[in-house]
Amino acid sequence: MYYTYAYLRDDGTPYYIGKGKGYRCNYGTGKNCNPPKDRSRIIKLKQNLTEEEAFKHEIYMIAVFGKKCDGTGILMNIADGGNAPPKMYGDDSPTKRPEVRAKIGASNKISLKGRKVPEEVKQKQSNTWKEKLKNNPRPMSYYTENLKKMAERNKTDKEKHKKHSKFMKGKIFKGNRITYQGIEYRSISEAARENNTSVYFISKNISSSKNTFKLKFGANSQKWKCTTTGHITTPGPLTIYQKARNIDITNRIKIA
Repeated sequence: MYYTYAYLRDDGTPYYIGKGKGYRCNYGTGKNCNPPKDRSRIIKLKQNLTEEEAFKHEIYMIAVFGKKCDGTGILMNIADGGNAPPKMYGDDSPTKRPEVRAKIGASNKISLKGRKVPEEVKQKQSNTWKEKLKNNPRPMSYYTENLKKMAERNKTDKEKHKKHSKFMKGKIFKGNRITYQGIEYRSISEAARENNTSVYFISKNISSSKNTFKLKFGANSQKWKCTTTGHITTPGPLTIYQKARNIDITNRIKIA
């Protein structure tokens, strides 16, 4: 069921009238004003109404008290109530009225742009900077020269970065490559992906020489394949990485 409600000022006069259901009267969403902080100034005018009855009563109450935007009353409402949207366009727009246009023009004139700074303020600002420079042991030329040096350094750095990026484009670094089981891979992660195993397994079971990786000897050189997931592991306990992939220790077969 629906109801109509009003927001009251301190003097008891309404400044907003609306229609809703549930806790609608306590929220300011979709309104051009906020509900009063004192909940005792939120009153329900009529309750247990259908939506159509609530619309009619809202229209009636807004018409009785009038709206500020069109100069007919004291309410902050923009719409006439009911299911009709507010008339903010064409000749019905409040901004077309001369008194509203005069207020907008006056507020636009009060702006910081174009305002003259008083001579007293200018003198005060100048004196503060002079005092700071007096207390500073370094002369102003020190800062100007440093700024020029920084600008020149930035230019040379940019040129160096451009040359370096051109040189590095398309380069393949063999230092990152590994040879695993006679096959060369670009990285250890690619080797793990292609062999359907983990990076941990490869890093633990291979030893590095210059740009080449060879298998270690010992128990970790054995490889066991999970029959359910297809992942290859060592015969030891599973790591956290391997457990996350649901590898079943009981369903493994030795492949090497």
